[in-house]
Amino acid sequence: ILLPSSCKINKQNYEFSFVSVNRNPITCQVKNQSDDIIPNEYNDEKSYDKIYLFSGKWKDEDIDKYRKEYVGTNIYIISKEELYNELMKNSYLKAKLEKFYDI
Repeated sequence: ILLPSSCKINKQNYEFSFVSVNRNPITCQVKNQSDDIIPNEYNDEKSYDKIYLFSGKWKDEDIDKYRKEYVGTNIYIISKEELYNELMKNSYLKAKLEKFYDI
């Protein structure tokens, strides 16, 4: 089940939660070029199995630094390349986005 959290006062730090029976949910936070994400703000969040973070402002060296810092935690830092490659593998999502964007 996908539970969007945009504009929700109690879930401001997350885009949505994926919820499954008998498991803790997973979530993500995505920011474009105008905002930044501070991974440390998610460090103590234990109610999610996995927290995926992406910022368009991060450079490769930022991603490398954060990945080393948060290894073994429930925080996963997503790179631009990973995001793009996943999009290219997902034909359904890619087809939907190509209606609005040049990919």
